[in-house]
Amino acid sequence: MLWNSNFVDLQNISIRRFSISATVTLIDSNISFLMTAVYGPTRDLLKPAFLRELRRCKPDEGSKWLLLGDFNLIFRAWDKNNRNLN
Repeated sequence: MLWNSNFVDLQNISIRRFSISATVTLIDSNISFLMTAVYGPTRDLLKPAFLRELRRCKPDEGSKWLLLGDFNLIFRAWDKNNRNLN
């Protein structure tokens, strides 16, 4: 996670196994939100742990949250960009 401190202020940085979160404040507008950047595991065995961590990152109801990154999850096997359907 990189930022320009002339434009944003980051507080409460939290580094977890699959994610990094921080409270971001835009200096010009004083707007704040939680930002979480994720990199989901590619191994199926670790995906439940990733999703549990993601649930723990979720802010309180009504809070602004920007969630971004590579989730390494697909909806259906045929959504893959290769012929491996597993």
